[in-house]
Amino acid sequence: MGICAGFSAAFVLASALPAQEDDVDLLELSLDDLLNLEVTSVSKKAQKITDAPAAIAVVTGDDVRKTGVTNLGDALRTVPGMQVGQIDSSTFAISSRGFNNEFANKLLVLIDGRSVYTPLFSGVYWDSQNVYLQDLARMEVIRGPGATVWGANAVNGVINVTTKSAKDTLGGHLYAGGGTLHEIMGGARYGFEVDANTHARVYAMYKQEGDFETADGVSGNDNWDVTQGGFRVDHANGESHLTWQGDIYSGSVNDGGTDIDGYNTLARWSRPVGTNGSIEIQGYYDHTARDDASLINNRRDTFDIEFQHNFLVAERHAIIWGAGYRNTVSKSESRDPMVVQVYKDKVYTNLYSAFIQDEIALVDGTTYLTIGSKFEQNDITGFDVQPSIRITHKPAENQTLWAAVSRAVRTPSEVEGVEAISLLIGGPRFIPEPVPGVYLPTLYGNHEAEDEELLAVEGGYRFQPAETVSVDVAVYYNDYDNLLTVQPNGVIVPGTPVGILEEQFQNLGSGKQYGAELAVTWFPVEKLQVTAAYAYIKSDLEGDDANAQQWAESMMADTPSHQFNARAYYDFAENWSLMGQVRFVDDVGEIPSYFEADLRLAFRPTPGLEVSVVGQNLLHDSHPEFRPGLGGALLEVPRSVHGRISWHF
Repeated sequence: MGICAGFSAAFVLASALPAQEDDVDLLELSLDDLLNLEVTSVSKKAQKITDAPAAIAVVTGDDVRKTGVTNLGDALRTVPGMQVGQIDSSTFAISSRGFNNEFANKLLVLIDGRSVYTPLFSGVYWDSQNVYLQDLARMEVIRGPGATVWGANAVNGVINVTTKSAKDTLGGHLYAGGGTLHEIMGGARYGFEVDANTHARVYAMYKQEGDFETADGVSGNDNWDVTQGGFRVDHANGESHLTWQGDIYSGSVNDGGTDIDGYNTLARWSRPVGTNGSIEIQGYYDHTARDDASLINNRRDTFDIEFQHNFLVAERHAIIWGAGYRNTVSKSESRDPMVVQVYKDKVYTNLYSAFIQDEIALVDGTTYLTIGSKFEQNDITGFDVQPSIRITHKPAENQTLWAAVSRAVRTPSEVEGVEAISLLIGGPRFIPEPVPGVYLPTLYGNHEAEDEELLAVEGGYRFQPAETVSVDVAVYYNDYDNLLTVQPNGVIVPGTPVGILEEQFQNLGSGKQYGAELAVTWFPVEKLQVTAAYAYIKSDLEGDDANAQQWAESMMADTPSHQFNARAYYDFAENWSLMGQVRFVDDVGEIPSYFEADLRLAFRPTPGLEVSVVGQNLLHDSHPEFRPGLGGALLEVPRSVHGRISWHF
């Protein structure tokens, strides 16, 4: 009743007051405009997406608004080569080019330049990664290694989420909504001019999500909610630019079983140097806390600072280099000693890094060679070198060929590479020898664990066969070595009534992987955009013994060989728009393949007011997408409907 009242009040106010629109309507852009979008994630400098020597896709803020999704995970489903599976109401398994699970650890995720993966398991807690979606500028998604400029953990991909400048979000914005699964959503943002050179905004938002159920209708008791707020200030003084921003959040996950909270602040300063150069300095502090009543309370403080400088030499060498330092303090406390034991309540880690990259104009305007490397020193495995060589060739204005060879590594996480925590990973098991008895398999870290390694060969072709059509093809071959698997270490500790069977992470996995990805964008008529994407992947992983081989087979089974999606945006009448999309995901382990469909209908009675209705997963009452990570019941993603009203003023 309160949501309906909010809708009505907002509608009346919006009809009476002038609106200020800060969205760029995707359908008002031509295909050339989309192809000329600038990206920064590949080389840490601005370049047209068509010229980037990597498999990269851009999900714009307007894409997110027009699809009606409420989180970053769902927004990534349309990117070719990305595997997105929802495990429960708050938990996603998200990865690029395989190796996916709840603790997927080969994908680096950044929000406005701040790394949000946790060194606890080298993955991402997606329920803690929320942005005010109306202020989202874009998500640049690299499939394939990006370690030369981003460092360790940028192995199979990089997701770089950026929000809009405060100057681009002036005025007020309110939204409210709710539905069957996305039960309550609401937020407010106000942007203002401090002076002619300084702009700022503040925001607050809240979301509440409902439970998933098993196939038998048993509730997973996995409902959750989160409240978040923050600010951003942008100051431009002459040619220099200063950004200062921060966020704070608090929430409850798994029906109150897990408390999450955190805060961060980031500052970035940049200015031109010389005729064709620039420098940038960025630093941030990030505090996160996650208190799982059944497992562990982990609190983490991260301080990071980095510097980069780019300049032109002899008009043919565009050089960019930089250096950085990161300090992390992790504090852990066991909540259930029968499941988790903590041996080091504090873990301190330091990371020192530097990189250099040179883009060489071999044939000016048509052929470019990019070579570079990242150098890192960390406290777990020591010194790493991660080089790459990339080449781009434009045989015609509407065609781009690119190829790359790269080395990337993943540093073992704290759970894997630091003997700080032991974790019960299975039920009682009878061991007939050498000491017969019942034992609990318990996982320990291994301080001798080494980096996981990837050697990747990639290539791609982008072309525009007609004024209204663009095609992007990418192929790749990956060679992995030293992959970490879970192995018995030969130690058994008898006990009454049960003992301990020790297992450890060991570098006993390896293998090959190859695949292809296709993306097509088509404007068949005015006000209609159609996109389609297909991804194929084939993995051949193996382990050095039976346990490692079991792990390899599980990784291969959890990677769908085929994925497909198609989406259409259509402004079919004045002030009315429709979005429809279908997607197919091949078998994931024992979870069968499935088709799904989503729809969104939106009406704009005034330029600043939009009312929308969204239906998600419409083809099934419910369906499973991915297995649970630490046991537990297999939950299913339900069909859902939600409404939303958004008002600019």
